[in-house]
Amino acid sequence: MKLSLAWLFDHIQASPTDYDVQELVHKLSLTTAEIESVTRITTNLSNFALARVVEFSASTVTVTCGQSDEDYTLPKRQDVVEGAVYFITQEGKGAYRWSTIADFHGEKEGLLPAISCTQKEFEGGWQKEIEVEDYVIEV
Repeated sequence: MKLSLAWLFDHIQASPTDYDVQELVHKLSLTTAEIESVTRITTNLSNFALARVVEFSASTVTVTCGQSDEDYTLPKRQDVVEGAVYFITQEGKGAYRWSTIADFHGEKEGLLPAISCTQKEFEGGWQKEIEVEDYVIEV
């Protein structure tokens, strides 16, 4: 089983940055369960943005980006909902695609679902809410 330390610490109102990760893993291994591995994960958020669906056709979706206030046309996806907010990933100057689970270091295939956010988060404040560093422990 794999556990995110950031997720674990979210449930105990503490921060993994307040602890030495190697010492914590050692204690967990001694007292709770054998830890098979520890993987440090970092995410560069500069290529990500939030986009709200403005309209869609049979083959494309038009979204407006919260950070740049520009519109982009993306390929159609089956689960798109008008007015919903999704992560998009920049692939080049002004070129975006739908963000995937793999973009955020997930092991499964697939697109990220719609998210709920405030207007301030939509306009760029979301980056303060995302943890860019995490450790995944395998028990």
